[in-house]
Amino acid sequence: MAQGAELEVFAPQRRSWAEHQVQWGLPSDAMSTTMSYFNGVLYILAYPDQVVEIDLTTMACRKIELPEATKQEGRVGRSSGHLCHTHTDGDQLKIWVLGDPNGGDHWLLRDVIGTQKLVQRCPETSHSSIFSSLPIHQFKFLGFHPQREMIYFWLPGKIVSYDLSKSLMEEAYEFGKETEGAFAVHFCLYPFSGHVSDCIAHVRV
Repeated sequence: MAQGAELEVFAPQRRSWAEHQVQWGLPSDAMSTTMSYFNGVLYILAYPDQVVEIDLTTMACRKIELPEATKQEGRVGRSSGHLCHTHTDGDQLKIWVLGDPNGGDHWLLRDVIGTQKLVQRCPETSHSSIFSSLPIHQFKFLGFHPQREMIYFWLPGKIVSYDLSKSLMEEAYEFGKETEGAFAVHFCLYPFSGHVSDCIAHVRV
């Protein structure tokens, strides 16, 4: 099975794409579509328990072992300058933060959030009585705020933010009747660009 890919990186100055060959040392079918880019590095979540780090300057790859095996709904992202990983474990959402890479790849458990904790932190304007009957899988994780200790969830009919430092949940956006029944497929928070991504990977067969 393929152990690498052809990676095309867009250079805004030249307004063109450059092709690179990368070898990440894992079967291609282990690589997920969940990825995050910051500080010149692309991070790709790989099943069952790794993150592949690709330096887009040198195209060097290395594998970072996750603290626990991730699941299909697992995500990686940037928050307050750190690489973060989250996945659900039963009725709880676990959030891990990667420590200083120069000191070794050490994950710190930042928070464990259950449905009841979310409900308790709901302001009255967020209709907490409705939230209280929702299982954890209804609180669909959408993404990390890149600059603040904040995460976002999709709930039926709305998007809410949860401040990890204040343990406070607030409504970020409520869908109107014209979008009744809509749900979030993908959610992007990029402070550096208005584009979805500057990188597209094509798996080499």
